[in-house]
Amino acid sequence: SLEETSRGGALTLEDVYVTLEKAVTYLHKEYNIERLRYLGYNVSPDDAPFFNPLAIIAGVLTIDNEHEFLMNLIHPTGLVEPITDYATIGSGAAYAELLLKNLYSNDLAVMNAISIVIYVIEEVKSIDPSVGGDTQVAFIREIESEKEKKVDIRILERDEVEDIAKKLRTVTKSIWSEFLNVIGGVLSDGESQVSGEK
Repeated sequence: SLEETSRGGALTLEDVYVTLEKAVTYLHKEYNIERLRYLGYNVSPDDAPFFNPLAIIAGVLTIDNEHEFLMNLIHPTGLVEPITDYATIGSGAAYAELLLKNLYSNDLAVMNAISIVIYVIEEVKSIDPSVGGDTQVAFIREIESEKEKKVDIRILERDEVEDIAKKLRTVTKSIWSEFLNVIGGVLSDGESQVSGEK
């Protein structure tokens, strides 16, 4: 537990990483080794693991009334990697990375980031048949007032996500239409220059 890891002192970022790695190691042991032994199978390092976690975990660590926001990628091997900007996981991860590389910025407002997240997930769902279901979005942010800093953690309601997705679909159609007009104009200008050189 985190209390045991911090040994009664102030919890540190390193304590969180150690605890996460210990938890994944324990789950590997429980589900990949003990489960097979219990069922009477020989355990071999060459066997594909039954439990193969890949997850993004986010949260807030509060030390001396200061909030440290954490986002970590947990690899199937149990390695915990801090995320400094964004990460994608799952079968549609490559498509999401492709979209995010041009849309992500370090100075995004929360609502802009939420719109980008919903757009990317909806686009990946339209490309990858393995990705589906309801899009779920949660966010963590710090709200600072004159008296204190508070942490706001919220999960968007399904209708909020659907409303944003609907608006994004309308805007996206308009943007793509304009983009195709611009590209068409650039290409026709290039053709006239090439034909004029003959």
